[in-house]
Amino acid sequence: VYKTPTCGCCSAWVEHLTAAGFEAQIVDHPDLTPIRARLGAPEDLRSCHLAIIGRYVVEGHVPADSINKLLAAAPDAVGVFVPYDVILLRKNGKREVFDRYEA
Repeated sequence: VYKTPTCGCCSAWVEHLTAAGFEAQIVDHPDLTPIRARLGAPEDLRSCHLAIIGRYVVEGHVPADSINKLLAAAPDAVGVFVPYDVILLRKNGKREVFDRYEA
């Protein structure tokens, strides 16, 4: 797991993975951009951490169940990514993306 040194949520995600049976090594890095470029991970799906699991890039707070599903399906893909949207709920019940954050 490559993460930025100041991020605390990354450690919680690693705990989630290890509880699900994954082994993890953490590498603190101040700039994940060159790592993303090397792995083919797009900047618009960036997060404060990414991991290499098997042959895949896993970026953001991807649940362990989704990682297991990815590994079982073994698609021809770079990996899986979890950006987050902030949803605005209008008084009439309609929803729209209000803002987008990368995990």
